[in-house]
Amino acid sequence: MKPFLGILLLFQTVWMAPAEARTLKIYTIDAPPLTLDQPERHGLVGDILLEAVRRAGFQPELLVLPWRRAQAEVSTGEDLVIIPLSRTAERENAFNWIAPVFDLERTFATLGPPIDSVDQAKREHKIVLVGMGSAQETYLAEAGFDRSQTIVQKIGNSEIEMLKSGQADAWFNSTAETLWKWRRAGETAKLTFGKPVTRDTIYVACSKRCSKDISGPLAREIEAMTRDGITRRIIDSYLVR
Repeated sequence: MKPFLGILLLFQTVWMAPAEARTLKIYTIDAPPLTLDQPERHGLVGDILLEAVRRAGFQPELLVLPWRRAQAEVSTGEDLVIIPLSRTAERENAFNWIAPVFDLERTFATLGPPIDSVDQAKREHKIVLVGMGSAQETYLAEAGFDRSQTIVQKIGNSEIEMLKSGQADAWFNSTAETLWKWRRAGETAKLTFGKPVTRDTIYVACSKRCSKDISGPLAREIEAMTRDGITRRIIDSYLVR
């Protein structure tokens, strides 16, 4: 009986041991305030996703890569998550769209008179700066904006200097990100925002080949966080002063 009892106890111990959390690879970029490459804070979209990941029982692994490369790897990979991603026609069939997290508006920012539309920028022959691989770049191209009037720049911190130096007349970007970077750089010059050109929603997305064991729990947790007001509190912690 004793050997059998020992085997039984061993089986119970193994069976009752908690399963190790599955690692979830999350591709992102330093695009504040949506996502931040910092140890403590990860941006409003990043913090929302990481809380949902924790609640769903996953272990996050953050990967900060150039944006075009990140999108390509996630789209062609399997069970890879990416933030922050807007749902454009070009991207629609390349990803599995898990959940919306933030409504975003895009504007032209200038150091002079406002630019309220793409047509105005065309008509006035403005040189416009956009982030490489961004939804803004896609939007201008689809709107027929002349490439000779566009500066496509790797997303980073050089946008402010290019605007200040006059290399670009306007910066077409999300209002939240432009304002965040401008304030963080300690700039005192008045930044002028035109009327919103587009409004869309930022999503948590996954590879086209994405297990329902990943997309399902994440979608449910994000929905619950939105319903309980947690998502709103995270957003306000970044945008409300």
